[in-house]
Amino acid sequence: MIDDEYKALVPIFKAINREVYEVVYSSGGDVSKYIEGNNHVGVIITDLKATRIGAIGLLNKIKNTLPETAFLITSPTGVILYKDKNFYEYLGHSLLHSINEILDVLLCSRNHNQNKRLHSFGAIIGASEVMQEVYARIEIVAKTNITVLVQGETGTGKELVAKTIHVRSQRSKGPFVPINCGAIPPTLIESELFGHEKGAFSSAYQTKKGLFEIAHGGTIFLDEIAEIDKASQVKLLRVLQEKTAQRVGSTKVYETNTRVIAATSKDLQK
Repeated sequence: MIDDEYKALVPIFKAINREVYEVVYSSGGDVSKYIEGNNHVGVIITDLKATRIGAIGLLNKIKNTLPETAFLITSPTGVILYKDKNFYEYLGHSLLHSINEILDVLLCSRNHNQNKRLHSFGAIIGASEVMQEVYARIEIVAKTNITVLVQGETGTGKELVAKTIHVRSQRSKGPFVPINCGAIPPTLIESELFGHEKGAFSSAYQTKKGLFEIAHGGTIFLDEIAEIDKASQVKLLRVLQEKTAQRVGSTKVYETNTRVIAATSKDLQK
């Protein structure tokens, strides 16, 4: 509620408060501190001549900030619903009735938007309630840089989930590097992940970058992480904690800016 005169706001404030709405009032037309960063304002109420620039001038200033907010202007003859400088709608009935009616419409609209089902999400297809929850979780974790574990039976699309997280993240322009940990012998997994120096072992004829180096700035996908041997788990833990790695046969440590997404078809708790 906005008005130059505080006394003019009091009766409206008391009346609306009885309807259990969250109410904020401002005298002098300074509403910026209330609406800044807040897109959940349902209704703004002001008098036709509430401020020095008038109701229309005030609402024109804040309309772009709150495009979904309803603007009600009280006048001697009734309530006016303001939409833009060229379009008004005279409601005529009481202020409380107008507020209730408008909030009901806004609530129905928001519920309709929330209930729209996604039939696909990136390369993933599915519209069931379970898939909607999966999409929501992907959307949440994709915006972060946290390490992710994807669990599910073989063939359920764990790599699709990992790729979708990568594509929707800030690392999408970086590489997506997958490796099946169960397909690499335990003696070679360390070399594959972290690289090796020339001469580190009998078949190391040249220096080789590890997948963590190759995936720098992007995402490494460790599929079937449960298959990795314990010795490599210890070294992988250090990479996760310190964000550094070391090639086999080297004393130098290199930094790795690589996001880790792992997957398994096994129950790791067991």
